[in-house]
Amino acid sequence: MKSISTNILVIFLGALLFISCSKEEDVNELPLNEPIQDGSGDKDNDSVTYNYTKIETETIALVNTYRVSLGLAALDKIAIMSVEAESHVAYMIEAEKISHDNFSDRAHYLIENIPAKSVGENVAAGYRDAETVVDAWLKSSEHRSVIEDASFTHTGISIKTNAVGTKYFVQIFALK
Repeated sequence: MKSISTNILVIFLGALLFISCSKEEDVNELPLNEPIQDGSGDKDNDSVTYNYTKIETETIALVNTYRVSLGLAALDKIAIMSVEAESHVAYMIEAEKISHDNFSDRAHYLIENIPAKSVGENVAAGYRDAETVVDAWLKSSEHRSVIEDASFTHTGISIKTNAVGTKYFVQIFALK
């Protein structure tokens, strides 16, 4: 019986490890949905490009389909957000863990450079495709709340695979 309990505990902790979300307000211990006010005027980010993969495009499409089904606006892609997501995916792969490490730095960078008024983030690892990761995010109240945040208008995403075939996911959300 002890080994069954131990196995269940290990599975539960493993599941927690593989999905996570964050919102800049949480990082700064501000009340939920209180936007961070910063950034004045549009910056020129036309020189930033990002080549979206099929799975990245599918993930954004699934998130947008879900948002539209709730009467929310679809999110527009911004390359600079995807570049930030890509940088964090590389960090997670190197660290061999999913995390929101340095989220505050990413959020403040986007606040200054988009400029954004608030930023949120969902991360995951170990899912095989867009459908399974979005399903997992929607089953988690914290992840779902980021996806369902009506104030978010834009998104960036990066999904990369490590050397042993594990996919790592970062989707960033912002109010521009």
